[in-house]
Amino acid sequence: MASVSTVCVIHFDEEDGRVARFTEHAYQRVVECREIWKTLDGKQREVAENTGSLDDWQDSAVGYHRGCYSKFTNKTLIDRAIARCEKARLRSTDDLSLSDKEKMNTSG
Repeated sequence: MASVSTVCVIHFDEEDGRVARFTEHAYQRVVECREIWKTLDGKQREVAENTGSLDDWQDSAVGYHRGCYSKFTNKTLIDRAIARCEKARLRSTDDLSLSDKEKMNTSG
């Protein structure tokens, strides 16, 4: 009987080792975090965009490295990324506002 190799669907390059199969809880947490990461930046966003469909999570060939799961579902990392992205959006908005003011000053 041939063995089925399990693939980490939330893989980070530096992680290695045994791939665990999803439990219901782990699957739900990955799906939840994937939707959050898709709106943010960084390596986790790239991973989130590359997960594809997780509909077959009960498939024995789909799983995760413990380290990958930790990086992907870590609330502190998510909160920091949210704050960083929000700060970048505010900075971008401020730059646009400043640009509009400059246009008004030079046209008047």
